[in-house]
Amino acid sequence: MVETSNGQIPVVPGVSAYTPESAINQINHFEKLGADGVVLILNTYFKLSREDILDFIKTVANAVTCPLVLYNNPKFSNVDLTPDIVVELSSLPNVNYFKDATGDTGRLLSIINNAGENIKIFSASAHIPLFVMQIGGVGWMAAPACVFPEQAVRLYESVCSGQWGEAMEIQRQLWRINEIFKRYNPAACIKGALELQGYSVGSPVSPVKPLSDSEKSIVKQVINNINENIK
Repeated sequence: MVETSNGQIPVVPGVSAYTPESAINQINHFEKLGADGVVLILNTYFKLSREDILDFIKTVANAVTCPLVLYNNPKFSNVDLTPDIVVELSSLPNVNYFKDATGDTGRLLSIINNAGENIKIFSASAHIPLFVMQIGGVGWMAAPACVFPEQAVRLYESVCSGQWGEAMEIQRQLWRINEIFKRYNPAACIKGALELQGYSVGSPVSPVKPLSDSEKSIVKQVINNINENIK
């Protein structure tokens, strides 16, 4: 991936770990490959205290050199990076970005108000990237961009140029693929959608099953609709 991008776009792989040691080992590997940063996801089975979370991320941040994107998705990771935690971690020199999937823009405003320029915000929720950027976020990282990269860039460029109506329409159209993600498995949908567009990306990791032919037909219809409505 690093060689393919050839410096034209940042390569920021995801690192998911239950222990600091595991996260550090993965990040060191990606640093050697030339990654521009990593998205860090802390997972847990048992409930962690605020101090446990801070200790994990501080340990990792102090052991690596690349920029870190903290990813908050408590629904899946069982860890909630609350605004006060993010603000404290933003003082670390390589904790530079925060990707949030809670959909709570009030929390993001609290971080922006208290952390200032120390950390930049990305939306991870496909229904609100426009609003997150309007309140001070710098972009969005969400599944629709895997399937519709050009349209995702169009949304970003529309926001940057203040074309709010166009940005809102693109956001509305891209939500159609998220409705399919919610209906089926997101990983299977992304793989299937890319395959339908001519990209051989293989099957999702077991035990997730690939989309059936009937499911692919539904996804294809959504792809066609989005392509027709976002010129």
